Amino acid sequence: MNAVSPFSISVVIPARNAAGTIAHAVHSATSQLPPPDRVLVVDDGSNDGTSQEAQQAGADVLRHSRSRGAAAARDAGARATRSGLIAFLDADDAYAPGYLAAVARAVEHAPHASLILGTSVEHLEDGRIQRPRPYSADELAHPVAALAWDNRVPTSATTVPRWAYEQSGGFDPDFPGTAAEDYDLWLRLALCGVFTRAVDALVHRTITAASFSRRPDALELMLRNAVLGVARNRDAASRVYPPFARVATAHVHREAARRALALGDAAAARALLRTALRCNPLDDGVWALAALGLFPAPVRPMLLAARRLVVSRREQLDANLHRATV
Repeated sequence: MNAVSPFSISVVIPARNAAGTIAHAVHSATSQLPPPDRVLVVDDGSNDGTSQEAQQAGADVLRHSRSRGAAAARDAGARATRSGLIAFLDADDAYAPGYLAAVARAVEHAPHASLILGTSVEHLEDGRIQRPRPYSADELAHPVAALAWDNRVPTSATTVPRWAYEQSGGFDPDFPGTAAEDYDLWLRLALCGVFTRAVDALVHRTITAASFSRRPDALELMLRNAVLGVARNRDAASRVYPPFARVATAHVHREAARRALALGDAAAARALLRTALRCNPLDDGVWALAALGLFPAPVRPMLLAARRLVVSRREQLDANLHRATV
């Protein structure tokens, strides 16, 4: 049996009823130089022409007869490939030229990294473009702590070495529903090693009102599953980063509050932020969200001043913990 090169790359694209976007996603992967070993679309029980569009665009297709969810689709795709690296791309996103070559260079410089992160550019329906803040070098070196405070890992900008995928267990095909299954895996990968960035690996993401994260029915599921991910990884993560449970619980409630505000549900946002503050009063993001989203203008300066004090205390806490774990 031939040995698998650690720099060989397959691209796995889960898709459900994505006939209108899948060809663009596939072309963005097959046109990479050098090209990937394989582009595999996992059709998760679509009832449109997703499989046909994917095949015509040049992808291999693995089809589920019924929808089993994104985690099961990604896991099936990962295990059906044999490359040393598994790159994940969503069916409505697209790689920029040079994405996979940049990933390979990053792996060459950081062969022990358990996750390689590209750079995400988000295209909104109103024409605005957002560039989420990437993790710093210190956060990449302490990924359990980084993920406890904030999950800034878009799945379409990730590549996982096969050794890390197998060691972590990969996407859990039995994870309930299509929400936070990625956060659950990122936490397990963080326990396997450091993360690294492929700085020049750019992926374009499309964010619309139809995107799952924007749907009103997604809020409760995302919160429940994120809390489940924290609970499943709590013991192992707490051995690496002792405040993990309370910090991560605050973080997932804060992000749920952000989504509640976007949906216009201020009452739910207040309740979620109260829970977040009880768990972690040092979460500056909670203070900022409360100040800017829930309170009248006259009291915002006082809350923002409190936020600055919180940031200073958090930075000192992190510095002490990092010294303790080195």
